[in-house]
Amino acid sequence: MLRRLSSLFDRYAMAHFNVEGSGFQMFDAYGRPVGRVDVIALNGAGLRVAGWALAGQVTLHCGRSRASMLPSLPRHDVAQAEGVRPEVGFDLIVPRAPLPPGHLPYLQLDAAGSAEPQIIALPSPFRMGARLKLMAKFAVAVLRSAPAAFRWYAYRDQMARARIKANLGLELRPVALGFESNVFGEGAPTRAPAETAISIVLPVYNAFDLLEEVVERVLTHTDLPFRLIAVEDASPDARVRPWLRARAEGEPRLELIENAENLGFIGAVNRGLARAAERGEHVVLLNSDAFVPEGWASRLLAPITADASVASVTPMANDAEIFSSPALCKQTHLIPGMADRIDRVAATLTGSSASAEVPTGMGFAMAMNRRFLQMVPELDTAFGKGYGEEVDWCRKVAAKGGRNIGLGSLFVEHRGGESFGSETKLALVAKNNALIERRYPGYDAEVQRWIATDPLLSARMALALAWAGAWSDARAEAGEDALVPIYLAHAIGGGAENWLSAKIAAELEATGRPAVVLRVGGGRRWMVDVMSPRGMLSASLDETQVLHRLLEPIRRREVVYSCGVGDSRVMELPGDLVAMAAAAEESRVEVLFHDFYPLSPSYTLLGSDGRFRGAVPGGEEESADAAHTYRGFDGKPVGLAKWRATWGALIDRAEVLTCFSEDSAAHVASAYPGAAEKIRVRPHALLADVARLPEPAAEAPRVIGVLGNLGYHKGAAVISALAKREGAPRLVVLGKVDPAYAPPASVIVHGSYAIDDLPGLVATYGITEWLIPSIWPETFSYTTHEALATGLTVTAFALGAQGAAVAAAPNGRAVPLGPDEAPEEALAAALGA
Repeated sequence: MLRRLSSLFDRYAMAHFNVEGSGFQMFDAYGRPVGRVDVIALNGAGLRVAGWALAGQVTLHCGRSRASMLPSLPRHDVAQAEGVRPEVGFDLIVPRAPLPPGHLPYLQLDAAGSAEPQIIALPSPFRMGARLKLMAKFAVAVLRSAPAAFRWYAYRDQMARARIKANLGLELRPVALGFESNVFGEGAPTRAPAETAISIVLPVYNAFDLLEEVVERVLTHTDLPFRLIAVEDASPDARVRPWLRARAEGEPRLELIENAENLGFIGAVNRGLARAAERGEHVVLLNSDAFVPEGWASRLLAPITADASVASVTPMANDAEIFSSPALCKQTHLIPGMADRIDRVAATLTGSSASAEVPTGMGFAMAMNRRFLQMVPELDTAFGKGYGEEVDWCRKVAAKGGRNIGLGSLFVEHRGGESFGSETKLALVAKNNALIERRYPGYDAEVQRWIATDPLLSARMALALAWAGAWSDARAEAGEDALVPIYLAHAIGGGAENWLSAKIAAELEATGRPAVVLRVGGGRRWMVDVMSPRGMLSASLDETQVLHRLLEPIRRREVVYSCGVGDSRVMELPGDLVAMAAAAEESRVEVLFHDFYPLSPSYTLLGSDGRFRGAVPGGEEESADAAHTYRGFDGKPVGLAKWRATWGALIDRAEVLTCFSEDSAAHVASAYPGAAEKIRVRPHALLADVARLPEPAAEAPRVIGVLGNLGYHKGAAVISALAKREGAPRLVVLGKVDPAYAPPASVIVHGSYAIDDLPGLVATYGITEWLIPSIWPETFSYTTHEALATGLTVTAFALGAQGAAVAAAPNGRAVPLGPDEAPEEALAAALGA
């Protein structure tokens, strides 16, 4: 037990330890300065050292890990102070590795033309106080996890395991912010009184191709008494002013102001604001690349007419920084017609979390309270042609008691960059952001804190799913493939997750197709990821009915089961997925077998003795082995027959059952013989190129590398038992090991790695061959194929997809494993150890 706790603490420390040491000057043997270490930090990722050095090459050594670079980062501060070339900076990171007793990490400075390198010992940034503090936090987390730990050991409840990970902060994926179901209110959206008159200030500069639709939408869709004040700012495009003159003729709601010379965006807006002040009305500042939907004005002005302290209101959009959806602070292109569909969903968001106070408004479609316009009647011309001026105005009125509101119940399409051009915008944003920070120190930090908590997340998520549905509708109207995939996945990472991420990324790049990933096994039942070309938006919730409501805008769905391990209500899961398909106008269902969860609660097919018996258990065996019996929160057992009947509803509904190896296809067919004709075998391809490694020298000492993270079914206990045998080979695990099966100290556990790291790690540890110790019949094994691709000998048990892969490869060695044979004994015999 103590060893398990110690190993668990090591994992906890890797995740949470973060400490920095003090910088220091570096001198050569004669006392001359040769550089400086500015940063020395140690955390779960490894050791980082950064600074500057007068050297041809700088190498950071930490045990067997090292990293080198030519000092080439610009350091103009050093160049000015020391009179040296500016490119002398370095920034090196090495993964944590065991250090021999009494050894410290060090820097090696190799000067050009010098045979003797400078060795600079690094003071350890590790502080005993930091470790003690971490141990105290760990103890509290363990005590908090005790009830969940009892439930895990008693019932193997996956949700309890998820709670333990959450308490210890060991989730592979960060926990998403919570979705608030009260974003869906009752009844129609709140609207400003029908008699509320407004002035709409529209600065116009070029963008002629957008102008007609922008103006016509205002004239057609504005549901309050209004005057559209168009300020034509001496556009070089000779078509702009004549068109506005012609459109204003006979249209009393459109007033045209013509600038004799170009005043820039702020100057044009200020002329419009001055005219609006004469009318004494609330103002909407509208960009000439913003397209308002039906019934927009009464929704936008509602917060101002309801609360006199509201100074500004900004709606959601596809390109509006903190008001953006589906991707926060990112621009998303919309197919014509999508914005109006999204806004129809926005209009249903009438609950309390559909709006929130924000650090600033944004002027693409911002309502401005006339009360605060009297206090601050114009935008500051110090911001030149524009961008940031609305932040300045909002901060000024906030100092006078005004509140700035973000409104989720209105969505306005914004084709950002059309007015001035995207490159111009970027330059102006950089310049004006610096001005904002000088005027309002801490403003940027406030925005970052707001983004971290995202009070508009619930509205943003509802609109992101509406965006996915609108994309589907637009594609369907064009006669194209319009199904939006909705994947059911887990939150525990691994090869299936890597495959899914790669698949979604490829489709987004090729077609822009949205994807929705519903994850189970986290702190709340559902984590919803909306994947768009510009990024991912995530939220978590427990209520399945709320999830169904969120998904309503997606009327064409491809429901894909990938993995449900860890779901707290797994007996409801197949029915939930069938219901998602049934709720769509058009749907398709596919079941992917990344593991065997639809076959048995023991998704690895291991029995309670930890062994695979060579075949899928049948009904006559369900009472003989508790591993194939499920217990939920109520503790009542669910036998294998009921389990299969429940999952059978999803199997029956699916058009395709996809397996990734012939071996797994045979197991699926054995469990569900009536669905055998639906089975398709599609082996995975490697997700990244793997470098082929040179054969080890004949005299090289034998070092066996174990690739991948190891739990029990992946062979953690096998490695631990093998390492304890007398004469055991030297073992290096490139991955992590479940603390419950921590190997002896003779085994090096490197931790996480990337495929590109393999050549360096093989050289660092002297690895001469690979071992895949997995004891379950894997459905597909990326690590096995990656190991085989290196060209080194790969040993695996002759079972599952991993056994088939090594048996078919010239550098593979398949080890037979009888159902009653100790795995470590079989390996020892095969390895000659």
